[in-house]
Amino acid sequence: QKDYEEALLNLNEALRLEKHFGVDSLQTAKSYFDIGTLHYDEKEYTKAMSAFEECQRIRLKTLHYDDPLIAEVLESIGQVHFSEGDYDNAMKCFEEVLAARKFCEGQNTAKVSKTLQHIGAVHFKRDEVDRAMACYNEALHWLKQKYEEDHISFAEIFNLQGKVYSKKMEYKKALDKFGETLRILRLHKREADPEEIADILINKGVLNNLAGDQEAALQDHIEALKIYKEKANAVSRGGTREHHKALNAKMGDALHNMGSFYASRGDNDSGLKCFDEALTLKTLCMNHDSLKIADTYYNMAFVYNTRGHYNKSLKCLYEAVRIRTLQLGEHDTLVGDTLNSLGKTHKAKGELKTALEFFDRALVIRKKHLGDCHENVANTLYDMGNICDDLGNYDDAIEYLKECLKIRMKNLGKSHEFVGTTLYTMGFVYDNMNRQNEAVECFEEALENRKLNYGAEHIYVGHTLNVLGVTRAKIGQNEKALEALRSALTIIKAAKNDEAITDTLNNLGNVYKDRGEQKEAMECYREALQIRKNLHGDDGEKVADSYFNLGNMYNDMDMKDMALECYKESLWIRTMKLGNDHLKVAAIHYHVGMVYYKLKEMNNAIQHINEVVRIQKLQSNNQLNIASALVLLADIHEKSGHEQLAFQRLIEAESLLKEIGLSDEHPSVVLVRKKMDKYKPIDGPMERFGLGFLTRGAANYWRTDHDADDSKSVVSNISNTSSKYSDPRNALLWSKE
Repeated sequence: QKDYEEALLNLNEALRLEKHFGVDSLQTAKSYFDIGTLHYDEKEYTKAMSAFEECQRIRLKTLHYDDPLIAEVLESIGQVHFSEGDYDNAMKCFEEVLAARKFCEGQNTAKVSKTLQHIGAVHFKRDEVDRAMACYNEALHWLKQKYEEDHISFAEIFNLQGKVYSKKMEYKKALDKFGETLRILRLHKREADPEEIADILINKGVLNNLAGDQEAALQDHIEALKIYKEKANAVSRGGTREHHKALNAKMGDALHNMGSFYASRGDNDSGLKCFDEALTLKTLCMNHDSLKIADTYYNMAFVYNTRGHYNKSLKCLYEAVRIRTLQLGEHDTLVGDTLNSLGKTHKAKGELKTALEFFDRALVIRKKHLGDCHENVANTLYDMGNICDDLGNYDDAIEYLKECLKIRMKNLGKSHEFVGTTLYTMGFVYDNMNRQNEAVECFEEALENRKLNYGAEHIYVGHTLNVLGVTRAKIGQNEKALEALRSALTIIKAAKNDEAITDTLNNLGNVYKDRGEQKEAMECYREALQIRKNLHGDDGEKVADSYFNLGNMYNDMDMKDMALECYKESLWIRTMKLGNDHLKVAAIHYHVGMVYYKLKEMNNAIQHINEVVRIQKLQSNNQLNIASALVLLADIHEKSGHEQLAFQRLIEAESLLKEIGLSDEHPSVVLVRKKMDKYKPIDGPMERFGLGFLTRGAANYWRTDHDADDSKSVVSNISNTSSKYSDPRNALLWSKE
């Protein structure tokens, strides 16, 4: 800053003395030219233009129009126009200079080359890359007439050619040109500007990243950043504030790119450190609503999201979308991308309805700008389908996924892995809709796709065989289900994915159980239990699931004591992990109560079924489930000799069934009323204690176990809180998007 101010002071003093004589001399014009150059170098374009125009006025008045000094100042005026983005006026200046120089300065080929470079730069800014390259090639031709091949002047042309190749996405050619540029500049260290070398290193680093060589890209940026820091220290001692701000911006950009490189290879700590430094530098030299600041917030959000820090990720994304909306408008594609990322983060956080709102807004923008058949539209539709599935909106889910599948098959082809992923997910939705035949079709197509893309032994193939087996079992195709599940288990065991192994063993055990092959089922359940204990300890939630399955198996084998022992282990773990009021705890209470019921330990049975009713009333809006538990409770009260309590539970159950709008002919209502008909009032006045009812038969009438099954059409509704088959989606990465 001090050197700049001193130089400007000296030039203005010289100009003042020249003006004192009252004549517009060529020396005066030279002073104006030097002042303009000084302002231009410091990016003070308005002041530079004023000085150059004064120089031009004097030279035009003093010299012939084709004098080289006229071309010199006109070229400088063109450079100011170019720097201010006025490419039309810049082109007019450069073309006039080129004509003059070719006519008068044919021997000064270096100056002709320089003007051609300026014209090429205008074409480049207008995206006329072929015209730009033609200018640079011609500039190179003129320069070769004056200098040998390693002259420093060649570096600038090679750099410009590298930028053209980069824009044309011909990365190898671009890297070759940038490499030649750096080689020449390093041969001329004393003449070369270190900042220019750093700029080229950044361009080269970006290209190396695009070419897939992230390590080389990172090293280019590290070297460039070091140069920028050294230059910034020098400028802080003797340069302008504007130059220092420009260097801060360059360092911010370099750190932003480095953060992206680190994050893409999983080094999130280094990535966040670079992003933090980039943000600090950018806020020092830019408007706080700059798009480059929004870009850094957006990339920081990605890292936070990867680490599971969803609140921090959302904070960055909301700031990014605010800036992008402010600068670009609410319908810009970058705004759409940010809204889509907000949807993904809210989804990861479990805020599904909020996520769906953001995806819906992103979808509108993407369809508007990209068309209905773009892959990014398909990606958003896929996410929306997943969320609707999780929310139970299966009709919407399947429509979104069908549209996604149509786009992906058209754009990517039937064999692409994303098509397989979409079919796989559609299979789950059809399964949730109880359309198992369509689910099987989707899983079979997904299976063939994944075999093609990953190989027959890949774990994704194992997962797909797993869900295919489960779905076939649901429609009674047990032989095919066993075949699929056995193949799945072989593949998943080879992959040594213990969590997925236990899920597959559990599913295999369920199929054996349904086939009556109790020994094989028990072996599967016990193996799953042991692996889960090794993975999660004795009190893992999935350990509770395995105890639950074993309890069911022992119960089917009429080994009530063993069943009770397993159920109690499961109940203890689930209560500890989930609390007393969770629906999964209610499911275990139900099974424990049923075992006590079979053992005719009625007080214990009543205690556990009462817990089922309490939790269902507290947690569930499903009146049918509550009514089911009340009917079972009535049966137990009846067998305990508490007819009045039994009748009260039936009245309560009937009230709930009517409340949800079931007709008198509905099987559940008929069943409850059939049970109520067993009770008739005794002759004489009502008992002082209440309703005073007796059963039709003897007071000690016991219904058989077969009679107790008469309540299953209602009671079965509450026993499905724990899914019979493990959902392998918990063990999968659903999509690579």
